[in-house]
Amino acid sequence: MASAGRSRRLGRLRGACLLAVVTVGAAGCVGMPQSGQVRTFSNKQAGSEQNPESEIGLFPSGPQPNSPPEAIVNEFLLASASYPTDAPIVQEYLADPAKDWKPGWSVTVLKNYVVTSRGMVRTTGPHGGERAVVGVSGPVLATLNGTGQYVLASAQGGNSTQTYQFDLVKVGGQWRILNPPPTYRLVTETEFPQAYQSQDLYFFASTSTQNYFAATGAKNSMLVPDPVFVPTGTSPAPLVTQLVTALAQGPSTTWLQGAATTAFPPGTKIVGAPLLSGATVTVDLGGTAASADTQTLERISAELLWTLAGPTASVPTIQSVELERDGQAWTPPSPPCETGQAPTAFQKLASYECYDPYPSVPASFSYVAAGQPWSRCGSEAEAQDGYIGAIVSVFGRTGSASDCGAYVDPQPTTPLPHAAQTPALSVAAVSPDGHFVAGVSPPPDQGTLYVGPAAYGTAGGFATSERLKNDPGITGISWDRDDYLWVAQNDNLWVVPGNGTTKYPVVNPFGGAQVTGLAVAPDGVRIAAIVQTDSGPELELAAIERTGATQVAGQRGSFAPQFTVEPAVQLGPNLTDPISLTWYNADTLIVLDATPTGNTLMEVPVDGEQATPLPVTPSGVTSITADNAANVLVVGLSNEKLEFSASIAGPWHDIGNGGWSPVYP
Repeated sequence: MASAGRSRRLGRLRGACLLAVVTVGAAGCVGMPQSGQVRTFSNKQAGSEQNPESEIGLFPSGPQPNSPPEAIVNEFLLASASYPTDAPIVQEYLADPAKDWKPGWSVTVLKNYVVTSRGMVRTTGPHGGERAVVGVSGPVLATLNGTGQYVLASAQGGNSTQTYQFDLVKVGGQWRILNPPPTYRLVTETEFPQAYQSQDLYFFASTSTQNYFAATGAKNSMLVPDPVFVPTGTSPAPLVTQLVTALAQGPSTTWLQGAATTAFPPGTKIVGAPLLSGATVTVDLGGTAASADTQTLERISAELLWTLAGPTASVPTIQSVELERDGQAWTPPSPPCETGQAPTAFQKLASYECYDPYPSVPASFSYVAAGQPWSRCGSEAEAQDGYIGAIVSVFGRTGSASDCGAYVDPQPTTPLPHAAQTPALSVAAVSPDGHFVAGVSPPPDQGTLYVGPAAYGTAGGFATSERLKNDPGITGISWDRDDYLWVAQNDNLWVVPGNGTTKYPVVNPFGGAQVTGLAVAPDGVRIAAIVQTDSGPELELAAIERTGATQVAGQRGSFAPQFTVEPAVQLGPNLTDPISLTWYNADTLIVLDATPTGNTLMEVPVDGEQATPLPVTPSGVTSITADNAANVLVVGLSNEKLEFSASIAGPWHDIGNGGWSPVYP
């Protein structure tokens, strides 16, 4: 598989957040936000109210002899942050029968907490005696539900203060807790990123989107990642059970619910617990899934394999999945991805690589030079040897590596080859399949959009989108995988088909604010945007749902799409002033951020964690494009030069002919 061995994150950059040193007050990461008003889950250090013992949150020890009740509660909270890894230690703080406490994955995340003694009480009856009462309170930032989805407090009706009362009794002369929180744990924002790791669940586009593809004859087999968080140190068997349960239930992340769905049909039953034996997970399907058709079972297998054995899998030893129907093993009747491999009951990820939400394959990037659109291939393998694709016109090309032609030394300046003269452009973009080209007229107005087939090879191939002509303010364009161009213009969003003759309005999901940059993910469901809000520029993420396809009057076989975009959520809460963005892979954006010390390239995980600077940012950078690890990163500079790097760690090299506004399909 092309992406085998490749991390979905940018090397060790993501680990810097999860492995922050607690002795200096580790910065907290964030979880994937939910729908509603865009809000930030702050990752600042905990306030002064936080007890100093919290600095050792991941290194718990058993209760100290003769500790007062409030110290026992505080130490219990610190130990339980790393549950289930330190479950035996946690149990030492509990009185019978509380030692059977099993909170699962559910968590309440507090910004900080205060532990206070509320005195002693004397009770009567068979369990009478002196009891201590201790209160714990703090502002709630979010909760983590039983399947690992992060739910901001603001999405639950606003921020509030959680107050919990602990009752303690003496056991052998030592205070122990009688009533831990029944179904959840209390964790601070500094402890959360140290105790949890990100893991993708994989789903398909929504049922309405599938109906759209069926009506238009388009094929959509790509999966959509949905990031969740799982406790570090969880035993493999219960972890697999939780992940399979989450897949069967479908997306719980609110912002994605309308745009994605599970392949498990309603009425599915998981018979018993999934069985983990060696490198194989066996999942026994009952209920409606036991009689599902081949396509449904293949899609269920795809979700299971990409979740349990994919690049973000939390149990690295899993290599295959066996699907059963009421105890009987199921074997695909033919290779799921037409790979030629003979199918067996023990299915592997390689057989489902066509479902990859972001295939890592060499591609060509387009850019503008001398007002005209050009293309060059950016294979990472060739770039490592000091070569990059030769300059060619974007017209008449497929955009794939097979159409790259010669690779040359990138630094010498060479005469531009002959190409069809097009209107002067400031931005040009080629659709993912290479069939269409789009361009925008230059500043100051940027008011004309040109769209047309790439095969014409003449300026006449461009069709001016009349309804967007001479209306200034086109600030972003991005093709989706179905040859529709998404256009940001002032505070409006439009979708323009490849022939460029019409447009479809989309309700602006970004609060009606102006969008100054956008990028549709290769899965065709997620869309990232730079939004100008009242509080400043923000990076936001939304989900696209194709809610229908209407027959165009008088045009047999032609369908007009109907798009709905779900309410957006914020990413990269620590970004200062995002000015350019690109998808790097299925889980990561790279964003150019205008910081007080200069423009900086930032990695932004889409699970809501903090943005992290790339090791090197070229001087004078104004734009960025990338396309997974198989391709070079390319930046545009303020002096109308281009630079590329074969690695996110640099170094960066000059592209001799220069240009501006580089973009991958």
